[in-house]
Amino acid sequence: MSARGCVLAIVGSHELTDSEVVGAAVYVDHVIREHQPRLILSGGADGVDSIAHARAVVFGIPFEAKVPKRHRWAGPGGLKERNSYIAQGCECLARIVSPATTTYGSGWTADEAQRRPSDRFGRCRKDRRAPRLLRRAGRREDLHGTVE
Repeated sequence: MSARGCVLAIVGSHELTDSEVVGAAVYVDHVIREHQPRLILSGGADGVDSIAHARAVVFGIPFEAKVPKRHRWAGPGGLKERNSYIAQGCECLARIVSPATTTYGSGWTADEAQRRPSDRFGRCRKDRRAPRLLRRAGRREDLHGTVE
């Protein structure tokens, strides 16, 4: 499936430094321009999810936040269920992670999306421009972004 007009999931760290917030916003803008999604899907948390929502509003793109009912990994309404919903619903995914992040929730979501049958999730090419954009927006080591 072509990335153009995709359902784009944007996931990542919920705690970011000020320079990481700037870098994430620059990267999200770049990903939105590149993919021109018909819908942005995210988890409704602070950090990357909130940036994705704010940038979707600026670009006039519909946004769906899947907010967990419980802040535990397992069980009904938990983080795993939320992340699985995002992985099942996206056609492409951008993951933005701070090096200070100690959990792997967004990584699990990206892994889960890639494990799905390819009838819906089309692996987009790696975006080589993101690290350069992030270096301009903040320190090089502050933030890592990938598009899958």
